[in-house]
Amino acid sequence: MKKKIKSKLIGQVDFFNLKLDEIARELDKVNLNELTPIDALNTLVRMKEKMK
Repeated sequence: MKKKIKSKLIGQVDFFNLKLDEIARELDKVNLNELTPIDALNTLVRMKEKMK
């Protein structure tokens, strides 16, 4: 099956991907070995708020 390639307009910004990139960078900073359950919940809440 061939994938369709989306053409991008020059100068157009995809804010959804910018949000995902920001969330991915924040997630990379999380140290899972030292994360408490409440810290994990707070991290998820922050990420959810950024997606709005």
